[in-house]
Amino acid sequence: MLSSCANRGMGPQGGKKDITPPRVARSMPAQNETNVSSQRIEINFDEYVLLEDAYNNVTVSPPQKRMPVIKLAGKKITVELKDTLQPNTTYTIDFGSAIADNNEKNVLPNFAFAFSTGAELDTLQISGTLFDAQTLDPIANTLTGIHSNLSDTAFTTLPFDRITKTDANGRFAVKNVKAGDYRVFALSQNVNDGYRFDPKSPVAVAFSENILQPDTLSKDTAKIADSLRFNNLILFQYEEKKADTLTIEAKRERKEKFTLTFNKELNDVSQIEARNFELTESAFKVSPKRNEITFWLDSTLAKIDTLHLVVKHLTEKIDSVHILLGEGFNKITIDSISATNLAKKDNNAKIQLITNNITGGKLEYYDSLKLFFDVPVKDSTFKKIHLRHGKDTVDMPISFRKTDNYPYLNSYTVIAPLEESENYTLTIDSAAVFDVFGKATDKASIGFKRRALSEYSTLALDLQPFDSRIVVELLDEKDQPLRQSKAESDGTYFDYVEAGNYYLRLFIDENGDETWNGGSYAEQRQPEKVYYYPKKITLRANWEVREDWSYSTLPIWQQKPQELKGKTTTKKQN
Repeated sequence: MLSSCANRGMGPQGGKKDITPPRVARSMPAQNETNVSSQRIEINFDEYVLLEDAYNNVTVSPPQKRMPVIKLAGKKITVELKDTLQPNTTYTIDFGSAIADNNEKNVLPNFAFAFSTGAELDTLQISGTLFDAQTLDPIANTLTGIHSNLSDTAFTTLPFDRITKTDANGRFAVKNVKAGDYRVFALSQNVNDGYRFDPKSPVAVAFSENILQPDTLSKDTAKIADSLRFNNLILFQYEEKKADTLTIEAKRERKEKFTLTFNKELNDVSQIEARNFELTESAFKVSPKRNEITFWLDSTLAKIDTLHLVVKHLTEKIDSVHILLGEGFNKITIDSISATNLAKKDNNAKIQLITNNITGGKLEYYDSLKLFFDVPVKDSTFKKIHLRHGKDTVDMPISFRKTDNYPYLNSYTVIAPLEESENYTLTIDSAAVFDVFGKATDKASIGFKRRALSEYSTLALDLQPFDSRIVVELLDEKDQPLRQSKAESDGTYFDYVEAGNYYLRLFIDENGDETWNGGSYAEQRQPEKVYYYPKKITLRANWEVREDWSYSTLPIWQQKPQELKGKTTTKKQN
């Protein structure tokens, strides 16, 4: 007998792939049951399940002072609440997306189990999306909670009424809420067992500006699951900073130099007062940065064993720090100031460091050649620096202008007639420049070409609606800012831009410092508003590209280009 051709050489065939998430088969108590008194909840599923990181992914409302015990055994999940149940209260055990079947890992999305200790079950919800205030990236797995107490102090003194966590898309839904007025908050981590914000231990926070009322389903919603919808409430999270404490680190690097580093910007050097020496411009030189001041001492001050400085806080509080200049001193802490005092080092053998603004052998068309010195130098010792054109052996006319170029203490612009696309060589003879301590430079040679204007592109923007407070940032493909420009009513321009792919972000500069600023809960101030241009911009050499940007037309969640999402690893804010 001949076998069937249809069966020849074929083994057993499987069925369709399982794409169905697990379902609840039964539970004790039942889902949404009222008049519950048991602190033990058992949930049985129709198949074997997985429970991913219950400690971080499962939340219980109202928040529990003692952590519940959550166990998985085959098809059953058991939750044992350790806090005494409150009367007439709806409880929610929110598993988020932590439950999946054991075989195909099909996730049961947005699953929550609810019951009530009273005769009624609260069924309303407050939902929305949490975004990073500066990058507009959605923020996942972040605690979100509500307060029915509408005072500003509730967030810092009381535990949340109810909590949940954001999902992978930054969306959240605080479930089983009773009717009433609420404020909504997000907190990057549970800094204490009270689920409240501690201003003394700043973390990332977000808070709603308006008082909100819960609902069942909003007409203005985006459906993401059969049983759950999210409305358009947007929270913007930022890094909350300490408002009152000024910390200082003092470091002694060499006998002529010490540096004070602050945890916030120090706007005025006059906030530092010398107690046992005269702090005059002739006695020292100061190299200021935004949050750092470097002192270069003359030979007399360098011999003092201990320099006593007083730093005045913005709140008029005064702290003092001793800069100990001898050998073998230990770390000392005075009030909020930590001063590390290093042993003296003999750096006399080291040559004076010189850097410049040449990149890849090219000087930007729009820039002048600059020399940067990390140590104070004598202005009168520049005679042995030579500039030559191409292969010429004859020196070009050259002069130097001292400039105040952050972050270097001394920088000098080379004044010379440089032409585009031409090659030049700057030669520094040995001992051409002396610093104020008598050390000399080593011999060096710098070859460069001034770039041609035709190598650049120009980007012109028409911003609608125009706002004089706007600052536009030109971003690279890693979501990092390269340059920024203040908005102008007749067009906002980025000139001399390399050919390539770019993105745009703008912020509304509320305080006029041209720096994006996060918010302040103490001041009830939201972070400065941010908008993204929704498309990549390609710039070509010797071209001008014009773009119209109606920055508030698209909703926030549609603005940031997909290829930029999640790429930002570092953020700056004040």
